[in-house]
Amino acid sequence: MTTANNCPSSAAVEHSKYRRYALRCGLLLIPAIAWNLAFTSKLMSAPAVAEFWRDIPAPLTLIENLLRALVFVLPFAMPLEIATKRECLALLAFVLGTLVYFASG
Repeated sequence: MTTANNCPSSAAVEHSKYRRYALRCGLLLIPAIAWNLAFTSKLMSAPAVAEFWRDIPAPLTLIENLLRALVFVLPFAMPLEIATKRECLALLAFVLGTLVYFASG
């Protein structure tokens, strides 16, 4: 929306400001997260998880969990823009990879 002098109206500026914060790469993770949540019943039981972590040193466990959280949170700080052909191809590759992930489950 623009006014007579070709300046964006305040409503358009407000909309674009919030859109910038809403459109983040983290949104691309939501289908995979929902898929994982749908199949949590297929995961190892709690005692099996404890057995898995038993012989792994505590500092390594801490580092792994911190890095896992970082890898999960960072996409929510990255803006999602699909304006160029290269970005469209990247999105297509991501969607195809996600479909392969779903098919493997």
